[in-house]
Amino acid sequence: MPGLYEAVTVGEVICSALRRFPERIAFRQDGRELSYRHVEETLGRWVAVLRERGLGRGQGVGLLSPNRPEAWMVTAAVALAGGRYTALHPLGSLDDHLHACNEAELRFLFVDPAFAERAVALKEKAQTVEAVFSFGPLEAGDDIEALAVRARVNGGLEPGPATADDVWRVIRDLGRVDSPNDGRRLAARIYELTAGNPFYLIELPKTLFAQELLTDDAATG
Repeated sequence: MPGLYEAVTVGEVICSALRRFPERIAFRQDGRELSYRHVEETLGRWVAVLRERGLGRGQGVGLLSPNRPEAWMVTAAVALAGGRYTALHPLGSLDDHLHACNEAELRFLFVDPAFAERAVALKEKAQTVEAVFSFGPLEAGDDIEALAVRARVNGGLEPGPATADDVWRVIRDLGRVDSPNDGRRLAARIYELTAGNPFYLIELPKTLFAQELLTDDAATG
């Protein structure tokens, strides 16, 4: 396993980083403390679940969740399993979420229990979503932790099959604005990150509607 700053892919960065200080605390939230060792062991089980469900290299996995440790774990598990990750904005409408699911061809979807109703709708209406996983019991999805307990883990966590040229994350820069002349308008841009960009800092350009709003503000101000 290469060192943290010698890593070539996202999977290698994740594995190297988790093993640097295994007993240190990786996440703290609502009284919970998760060590790096615990996170690595959890990821190993989640990756096993994704593979048992047949996730193929480059296939899409989505996430609808507020900030929580499990949200990061989804991004990592997808990268380690060789999949392609896309986030759904927690404040997005059902139409926005359906568009994201269909456009990114998401096969699996991870959902926080706070979005139980949205999970039901997406599972029913999204064209490509085959299964929903939840962080805890949820009628519309399978509890990832319950599945992970029964998962067969062979060996330690590995960087996964992705090469430096494989797309591991798709970012959708999406927004809506009410325009007095044109009605409700939608602007979206797609950004793809390859597994060969483990250290990245992206300055997302403004969406088209934001540029127009800034121009209008400047003109009237």
